[in-house]
Amino acid sequence: MAEVKAKRKTDIGPPHYEKFLPPIIKENYGKWKYHEILKPGVMVTVSESGAKLFTVRAASPRLLSIDKIRAYADLADKYCDG
Repeated sequence: MAEVKAKRKTDIGPPHYEKFLPPIIKENYGKWKYHEILKPGVMVTVSESGAKLFTVRAASPRLLSIDKIRAYADLADKYCDG
């Protein structure tokens, strides 16, 4: 008799990108109605269910100080639930 082998779990390659998507994007993946640019660097995307996703363009130099990284983290905690 042949034994059924369990599916082998490997750590080769990066994890699937879907694992890191925020809940609003997972729920509305492929269901976006339209987007509009509110002002340069700020865009809102509206889904078929009416959920809104705001995208803000930000730039930084290649090397950052720890103070700047902490400032970005504080903004994410304040406005984006981390």
